Amino acid sequence: MIRGHRPAYIASGFATVTLIVASIWLYRIHPLAGITFGSTAVALAVLGHLGILAAVLGPIVARRRRAINRRK
Repeated sequence: MIRGHRPAYIASGFATVTLIVASIWLYRIHPLAGITFGSTAVALAVLGHLGILAAVLGPIVARRRRAINRRK
């Protein structure tokens, strides 16, 4: 590990905890704002995971389809 740099999992965990605490705090002050912020954070996380999944599986699916089309 390079001195002065934190591992990615620590930064990711901090960001996750910050989003959760912020949405709870907003919900206690103004429920609609907390629900909106929390659901937006969840939607962004889901879209991020789907993007990674598409980037990983896209080339695999394309290669498989080309192999199936060559057999025909």
